[in-house]
Amino acid sequence: MSINMSSLERLRTLGSGRIGTVTLQRDGDGTLVAVKTIQRSAITSQAQTQRIFRERDALKAMEPCPAVISLLGTAKDDENLFIVMTPALGGPLHQHYRHSINGRLAVNTCKRYIAQVGSAISFMNSMD
Repeated sequence: MSINMSSLERLRTLGSGRIGTVTLQRDGDGTLVAVKTIQRSAITSQAQTQRIFRERDALKAMEPCPAVISLLGTAKDDENLFIVMTPALGGPLHQHYRHSINGRLAVNTCKRYIAQVGSAISFMNSMD
């Protein structure tokens, strides 16, 4: 699915990595989406290119799984590649751990994360 990037309104940065940034954006209908923007100039090896394609393919394959974010589409321009996904507004797990009391997550929080990982693994095992 191709996405019209000009119809999105950038709201805030959710995170950043070595070759890209994930931002929270709103589409023309008011739906929130997460957009991973990967700078083409930062892709310096075939291995990085393959990693990007594997990420896209994995998101596409896991789309029906409720425990994994969904790939909504992709786009590109002369400078960037864009992967548009459902947003995970709870933030990354490592931030929750870093801000936890005494470096420990609450038992109920751990149960929720374990259930989500278990659901994703179960889904992957059910795939042909």
